[in-house]
Amino acid sequence: MTTTPTRPSAAERSPRVTKTEVVKSPKNWWVASAAVIVLAMAVAKVTLSVRHSMLPWVLGRGLGLAAIAALAGLSLVGLWRRHPLRASLPVLKPAALAKVHTVLASATMALLAGHVAAILADSYAKVGIVGALIPMQSAYQPWPVTLGTVSLWLLLLIWATARLSKSVAKRSWKAVHRASMFTFGCVWLHGLTIGTDSAKLRPAYIVVGALVIAVWLSSAAMQVMQLAKKRTAP
Repeated sequence: MTTTPTRPSAAERSPRVTKTEVVKSPKNWWVASAAVIVLAMAVAKVTLSVRHSMLPWVLGRGLGLAAIAALAGLSLVGLWRRHPLRASLPVLKPAALAKVHTVLASATMALLAGHVAAILADSYAKVGIVGALIPMQSAYQPWPVTLGTVSLWLLLLIWATARLSKSVAKRSWKAVHRASMFTFGCVWLHGLTIGTDSAKLRPAYIVVGALVIAVWLSSAAMQVMQLAKKRTAP
């Protein structure tokens, strides 16, 4: 007597992957936002208490350099997440890259807040609130400061739309996010042209800028080549 084989149940069958795994960004961005506000208030309190010393200038310069470094890392990670070579060179998994990207974004905004607070408290530069927030209103090096002002507003816009990406249209926040490279260029020029020690730091700026541009151009070129192959394929 022969028995007919029974079909495996749904639970015993091997699951098939039907959708690409979507990497969600961490939901604790509000913690980073609170940290930004606390850091800005702390830096402002400290610098205002020693307004006529060199501490505000040192803090402003140090926090500014750290903010540029964090922004460079943020730009590189963001470019690498969409680089065609990422699939063949899996340095970090998509989930890890998303977390690093979020941490660097929060660090950039925190350092930027401290940098602005220290500059406002610096009695030597005398940039002032109006000079820091409105282009060409600073008596101290108006063009370099204006580059910083434009960068400040662009970074705030990019950061806010990224945090609201789930509540606004996908095309809207992505269109704003595409201004990241232009924003990095403004920050890079701001750091390169302002400060009494900018000439000494020029080699470091050139290396960082060249690295970001190289990754950006290589990603764009490979994406264009892939698109051309798809169009010419039968």
